[in-house]
Amino acid sequence: MQLPNKKYILSISGGNILTSLGGTEKVIITHQKMFKASGISYVYIYPVTKIIAGVQLYYYWGVVLDGEMVGIFETKALLSFLSCSENGDYLLMKVHIHHLRGILLDQLSEILDYIREADIFCYLHDYYLVCDSYTLKDSSDKYCGSGVPSQEKCENCAFWTLHGHAEERRKFILKYLDRMTFIAPSECPAEIIGDSIPEIRSRIRVIYHQKAIGEYKGNRESAPGEPLRVAFCGLPIRTKGWEDFLYAAKIATQRGAQVQFYHLGKKDKEYAHIINCPVGFQDGSKTMTEMLRELKVDCVILWSGCPETYSYVYYECFAANTFILANNLSGNIAKQVIKNGNGIVLSGREELADLLSDSDKLRNLVVDYRERRRYGPMELVENDEIIVLSMDDGITIEPMTYKKLGIKRKIVEKAYLQHLKNKCHGK
Repeated sequence: MQLPNKKYILSISGGNILTSLGGTEKVIITHQKMFKASGISYVYIYPVTKIIAGVQLYYYWGVVLDGEMVGIFETKALLSFLSCSENGDYLLMKVHIHHLRGILLDQLSEILDYIREADIFCYLHDYYLVCDSYTLKDSSDKYCGSGVPSQEKCENCAFWTLHGHAEERRKFILKYLDRMTFIAPSECPAEIIGDSIPEIRSRIRVIYHQKAIGEYKGNRESAPGEPLRVAFCGLPIRTKGWEDFLYAAKIATQRGAQVQFYHLGKKDKEYAHIINCPVGFQDGSKTMTEMLRELKVDCVILWSGCPETYSYVYYECFAANTFILANNLSGNIAKQVIKNGNGIVLSGREELADLLSDSDKLRNLVVDYRERRRYGPMELVENDEIIVLSMDDGITIEPMTYKKLGIKRKIVEKAYLQHLKNKCHGK
């Protein structure tokens, strides 16, 4: 292994960060960039399972080094790769486990047992440690609440048939508990997971993904005589409350509410009463905050039906001084609305429809919020606290010897690695 820096982080999760676009991958990529900027290399590994030309690539790991795909290795070969140094001993500072989905726990245990002196940060991006339904919604799509899963609580849920998987994950973390610190992006997952797995409660530390800088004092006045501007922000999918929004917006429009509805995010389809405005970070698109400020949106709907562990969108809306209508099941969204006093928490789509239909009442709520002058941040920057926590003297990994593989397997490995590199570069 050749690193540009002497110290490094070993980061682990279930997918290829160079081709996946989920929230966990976003956090990992952000960390990789922050650590690199601090002179610390970032070795990211994820499980690979493939059959090529009759050769089974099981128990393999893909390796991304400082943002570049560099290899695929069986577990022992990976340890050899990590311990091999041509320019002096490299120092492993911390192990970061971001997710266990798709990972064979016995293979991960082999890695952690070999580097047994390394401390481990285990992230709580969702509720996968508690249940295979990582949003904590049961098979009938109802929120099932916190607490330890049990036959009595879960017997009518199809996910209960998979409870053995979650029990294995809990046994795994308890095995390494004395080395682990659990990182939660807000108090919400810290409380829910702490209640569901009491053994780890005292080891959970809350570190928000972002830090708020300054105050934004714009978007404090509604245009006189114009309808309220109300936006649904985010993906048009059921778990984010899209169906409830469509229902409530339709009811409000039929009742003659003085509201102009917007959807800020990926377009679903045409709706006569809803204006779609794409947002994003690619192709010159405006960010959510930029679009909200430009449109002078009065109120946004954040209607996730499951407990969000963080929600980047909430903070983007907060930074535009918009009044927020939140679902009472939305986790950190609802908690932050109450904490910051920048919205109202509602129960169910009928309450949402009734409030949107009463545009005078909604306008008064918006005006009251603005008159209290509780400003959102001017900007949001990535929280570098995790870098400070990861700093230590580091450990060296003892060289690993293992049985070399046959020529056919080496050829297949090389071919598949090239395929992954091409995929990462969009070829």
